[in-house]
Amino acid sequence: MKLIVMGNIHILAPNAVNKYTNASDDREHILKGALAHPENLKVSWGVKIAEVMKMNYQIIDPSDTNESILESAMKWSSEIDNDDYFVIIGWADNNPQPIIGMHLNLKEKGIQHLFFNTSEKVNTGYDFGINLVEEAFIPYLKEKGYDTVIMSDNYFGPDAHSEWMKYLINHIASNRMI
Repeated sequence: MKLIVMGNIHILAPNAVNKYTNASDDREHILKGALAHPENLKVSWGVKIAEVMKMNYQIIDPSDTNESILESAMKWSSEIDNDDYFVIIGWADNNPQPIIGMHLNLKEKGIQHLFFNTSEKVNTGYDFGINLVEEAFIPYLKEKGYDTVIMSDNYFGPDAHSEWMKYLINHIASNRMI
């Protein structure tokens, strides 16, 4: 089984280990362009989940809106030919409508998936069942006492990403999603 991670910039753990958001910000990795900085990506919750669960993984380019995440997800799901994936998607904003469409598409294809909101808990008015975690990334980590690495952005360090990884794995395991 392969883990697919989609969402906004938080899936890349920007500034978690160093001051770089993208590889191109660092002279040593400038040729990698806008890809995630490799040192930060290594400590991201998605990579950590893949390591703990002994899964291969793929990070889909982050997007700023749920509509663009949906577009990436639909493109990705149209190119696969089996259901041997587990997809985790962090919503970028509080518009759940594109996410409902994404949920139905993945469900129809038999692909196990899990959603969460990055910025705040949202009552969607839609029952996602076990496919939506109760907590939201940023408020959960702040409630647990984790500080952001840069005050002006809600970027967290490695320990916070480990905490979010544990939260998601607990949800996956307790609901026997894999």
